[in-house]
Amino acid sequence: SFSERNIHGSGHFGVGVVLRTIGNAHNSPATQQICLHGNMDRSLWEWQSQSVSIRLNQVGGSMLPFDYRGQNVTLDFEDKVGKLGWSAALKELLD
Repeated sequence: SFSERNIHGSGHFGVGVVLRTIGNAHNSPATQQICLHGNMDRSLWEWQSQSVSIRLNQVGGSMLPFDYRGQNVTLDFEDKVGKLGWSAALKELLD
């Protein structure tokens, strides 16, 4: 089912056959439904635009899915892009 706290997973399990390619995080990039990820930016902007002054830079939640006892994401969270050789704080990426 769809829930605000798990919108990403809902896309994987809400389209196609749950236990086949789209339901497998390792294989799902092979599906045409991967274009749903492009819709995530639009969905985020729709939510942000309801109250831009408050929501534009609002983040929160656990760093890893369902790791509620682990580290929380903040605006100072550093996103490492790996082999591309750069990293940026989340607040810079949201600007």
